[in-house]
Amino acid sequence: MLQSMANQLRVALDRFEEQRNLTAAPRLARALANMASRGAPKIRCTQQELSDLIGVSRVTTGQILARFEGANWTCNGLVPVT
Repeated sequence: MLQSMANQLRVALDRFEEQRNLTAAPRLARALANMASRGAPKIRCTQQELSDLIGVSRVTTGQILARFEGANWTCNGLVPVT
């Protein structure tokens, strides 16, 4: 149980550190990479859910996703966001 609590605290502190030190684009990229690393073939979530996760507006998230798609950073559709 103590191990589980320590892991949860580490995750929370990592998120807090990201919010302080990273801009929105790297936070979104990291969030998508973390979601993709869980083994699911596709990620299904809304822009609003991603926005809430990284602490920015939905508009900002949409703009960043458009840049990622334009740069072909969405893994050719392997990590679609609906």
